[in-house]
Amino acid sequence: MKLVVQVKLLPTPEQASALEATLRACNQAATYASSVAFAKNLKDRNGLQKEVYADLKATFGLSAQPAVRLVKKVVDAYKAQKAGVPFLEVDAAYTSQRCPRCGNTDRANRPDRDRFCCRRCGLAGPADVVAGVNVRDRARSAWVFVTAPAPSP
Repeated sequence: MKLVVQVKLLPTPEQASALEATLRACNQAATYASSVAFAKNLKDRNGLQKEVYADLKATFGLSAQPAVRLVKKVVDAYKAQKAGVPFLEVDAAYTSQRCPRCGNTDRANRPDRDRFCCRRCGLAGPADVVAGVNVRDRARSAWVFVTAPAPSP
């Protein structure tokens, strides 16, 4: 018999703040790496990494692992685009507070960090799953507008 234990780490406020700062730095660094890749037509991981790795560490304060993973993500995005895989960015604001069933958006729908419980219709579940459903629904709605034929005059 194999026993599996799921452990959830709860960061201190200082750790959570440091993680948020790292994520923001990664997002800014990804924008930078993408602009360099586009400007210099770098579509391979080794080429882009040689070009931006030192800057990612020095300018954005990233350690080696996030810098390498960030380069891979940028290259993967270009490969997906080249292969015709659609990409659509949606605003994630309030997705963890909005009920995907009834549309009620309320801070009280999120009694704690991990749980979602709609105050209007009672839908309940993990907050991350609910947020994911809302992001998916926003993307589907936006996709209709992006792919719809232009109306004739």
